[in-house]
Formats: sequence, structure tokens, C-alpha cells
Amino acid sequence: MKIQIFGAPRSGTTCLYEAFRDSINYTMGIFEPLTPSWNYQLHYNKSKIKNHINTLNNHNLNIIEKNVLWDGDVMKGEIYREKILNFYISYFKNFDKLIFLYRKNTNESAKSLATAILTDNFHQPYKDINVDYTSFLPVTKAQSKMVEDLASYFNTPITYYEDLYSNNTQYINSFLDNFDIKVTNPIQFYHKLNTQNRLKQLR
Repeated sequence: MKIQIFGAPRSGTTCLYEAFRDSINYTMGIFEPLTPSWNYQLHYNKSKIKNHINTLNNHNLNIIEKNVLWDGDVMKGEIYREKILNFYISYFKNFDKLIFLYRKNTNESAKSLATAILTDNFHQPYKDINVDYTSFLPVTKAQSKMVEDLASYFNTPITYYEDLYSNNTQYINSFLDNFDIKVTNPIQFYHKLNTQNRLKQLR
């Protein structure tokens, strides 16, 4: 089983990735191989991507991979946007299950992204602070639209951050059933998605 988790930044992809990675036996996690600044350096490199896919296809473990749409080219016009869309369509066809995430609340998404960039803190708990996030809104909306278009192409429903991280066990069970994913440690899975464990701390 090869699962791809993909979303706009600050949409809960990391937490869901860790929840699956730690709750399904015989699983290998791969963290953001398409992000240019990470070690894999696969970004638009056809040779490296081909080798990466061959490794995934010949692996005897379950694969949980997650990526986020960092690419600022979504703001550069339709030609660049079409290039990105086609790239991800081709890449995602190598996975058995696709999970697309973004937030219903675009303002909260932009504010979270602004906070992470301005404080240089993407993966540690943080307190809510006042930041001017208006300059982040256009790219956040464009990224969310790209995720929506990819989900539409693959006829896969969007998973919304606000629903997944709502402490609603019934919703989480329905989410797992809809994607036909069996977790071997459901308590660990529920715990990871509990809002008390999210990065943004309310108190």
C-alpha cells in the first residue's frame, strides 16, 4: 500500500503523516521528498523521481509519503500553473491512495503560514501571535485551488483540516473507512489527531 498525503502548507499534513506512520505496522514514512530544500531533492528532477518511484514500487513495506505545495509558481500565470498541475498528476498516479488536505478558513491558513515563516518555526508548538498575514492570502488561495483541482482530477474528496482535527472519533472512523485504510493502533492514531497535540497551542 502506497499512500500520498498532499496539501497546502499549514493544512495538517505533517500530523496526519505521523499518525499513519506510527499507527500502521510495517510502514516506512517519507517526508516531503518533493520540497526543494529537503534531502531528496526530487523537485522536477525526472531522473531522481524515476529512481524514487522504482524504489517505492519494489519496497516490501507500506509507504506513507507526504508533500506540500510550496511552489510559488502557482502565482506566475496559467502556463506555469498548468506545468505544476501536470507534474503532480503524473507523480500521484504512482500511489494507491491519495489524501488531499486544506483548510476551509483561508485566513487561518494564511495566518498560520505567516507565523511559521516569520518565526522560522514549522514543526514545533507555538502560541498564537498577532501577525499581518494579508500578503500571504493570494498564494494561500492559489495553493488551495491547486489542491482542489488535483482532488477533482482524481475524483477524491477533499479532507478539511477543521473536520479532521475536531476530536470527532466518528468522523475519523468514517475518514478511514472512506479511504479503506486499516490502522493497527487506533488509540495512537486518535491521540495524534487530538487537538491538544496540534502545533498551535490555545493556552
